[in-house]
Parts: sequence; structure tokens; C-alpha cells
Amino acid sequence: MAEKPEYVCPVMYIAVRRDLNLPAGKLAVQVAHAASRLLITTYKINDGLFRDYMSQDVDGGSEAKIVLGVDNLDALYSVQNKCAKLNIPSVLVQDAGRTVLPEPTYTCLAFGPVYRDIAKKFRYLTLY
Repeated sequence: MAEKPEYVCPVMYIAVRRDLNLPAGKLAVQVAHAASRLLITTYKINDGLFRDYMSQDVDGGSEAKIVLGVDNLDALYSVQNKCAKLNIPSVLVQDAGRTVLPEPTYTCLAFGPVYRDIAKKFRYLTLY
């Protein structure tokens, strides 16, 4: 079986708020929540996309995830709105506010998995 070109494989993106200055451990947990919730959502609404994304591991891929940074909550909402307009699955994650953050706080948004041609619409976002 021939390998799929890299551009054919869908990628998951997670946008994280920079203004929260989350410690590494808290950041990792929030991103993990986002990724797992998005996988469940994708499975429920688009089984074919879910299978394409998950089969990357079987075919020598890596179930690619890219973490992006946004400046604040308004920027996070902006990405969420763009996903809705483009019909891209997304999941907004809210921390419960029991440890690092003093109150319930939206921390990140996972979206996709999307193919790289669609991901180009988010090139204005930068790596975290």
C-alpha cells in the first residue's frame, strides 16, 4: 500500500490563551482535555474524518496535533466563530478553577481535525 502524502492527512489544532501564563503542567492538561474531547466529538459527527485521523498511526503517521497561541479570550472566541462558519468541529475547554486558576476559565479551543488545505485559513495564528 502506498503511503499517503503528508498534505492528505488531517491535523488537529489546539489554540491556547497566552494571557493566562499557564504553568507547563496545567497547559499540558488543558491541551489533553481539548484533544480527547475533540476526538470524541469528531467520532460522533464525522466517523470518516475520525478514521482518517486515527489511521495515521497505523499507516506510519503520528495523529498530528499543533498547539497555537491566541492573545486572550476574545481571540479564542474569534477562532471558535471561524470554525463554526467553516463547519469545522471545535471544542472549547473550561478549567474548573480548583488549582492554578482562581475561577472557572476558558483556556483553550481544539478544532479539526482538518486537512492542510483548510488549515491554511488559520495561518494568522502562531505557534504557542
